[in-house]
Amino acid sequence: MKATRLVGWFADAVPSYIDGIAAVGANSVALGPYYVMKNWNDSDIGKTARDAAAFISTAQYARSLGLQVVWKPIIDCDSYVGDPYDTGFRTGILPANMELWMQDYIAKCWEPFVELMDVAAVHTELSTISSLYGESFIELIAWLRSAGFSGPVTTSADFTPIDCPYWACLDWIGGDAYPTIRTDTMANAVEDWTALAQQAAVAHAQTGCGIYFGELAANAGVTLNPAQIQTIYASFWEVFGPLDWWTGLSYWRWPFSSSPPPASLTTAVTGGLRSYPDCELPAAEVDEGLYFVRS
Repeated sequence: MKATRLVGWFADAVPSYIDGIAAVGANSVALGPYYVMKNWNDSDIGKTARDAAAFISTAQYARSLGLQVVWKPIIDCDSYVGDPYDTGFRTGILPANMELWMQDYIAKCWEPFVELMDVAAVHTELSTISSLYGESFIELIAWLRSAGFSGPVTTSADFTPIDCPYWACLDWIGGDAYPTIRTDTMANAVEDWTALAQQAAVAHAQTGCGIYFGELAANAGVTLNPAQIQTIYASFWEVFGPLDWWTGLSYWRWPFSSSPPPASLTTAVTGGLRSYPDCELPAAEVDEGLYFVRS
């Protein structure tokens, strides 16, 4: 595995979660404030339940353990009533005044943290805003650079580059992926991951950018046994491990159970391909969707 490839989890600002992520051999953690707008077209990003100090101290702690910090704010909304895109999800957020919204976004989600991040995901699944107001994200990226941030800039959205100039300002195309992966045979699992790899390869070819998974999980809502979990991990790394344009991933999400993962899974979690680990997990942990299933 390349030294520069990031492998980690998205987590809340809780130090014990950072301990767990570091313990399995990951080299990064994705963090970011979570704000909720009152309405889908408000001109501010709303309120958060956790103040900046919690994220600052958690990011500092992650760095003290040798983890790189992928900064990934998430904006949601209480009400989508009247949303013309009828998404019922953050993809449909569309502020009445984008300039004011972006000023608020920078002030709350970026200014306090710019010295603590190693990778910047400039938005999470805000596809309507980013497609209609690309210039606003160019301004955000320019602000990050002027503030001294020199690391990779990416997104956490999808692998379909849009006809918008801000893609030219990115270092990595960042997509969120929740595929269904067959687990009956290794060959079928590899085939399913290969379909996603082909989509990512197109995005790389179109932009020349590296490809990063801002969120990655598989078989959402499905209970998996240890052998199936092992197949999902091993097949993923078999497909993506050799791709030199693939820059890493952030699994969704930590914590996935009430206890740390057994050491036998560390190799699969962090992408070692020399051997496939034994998976002997308590049934309760499997039922909770351990490792690869979105909670």
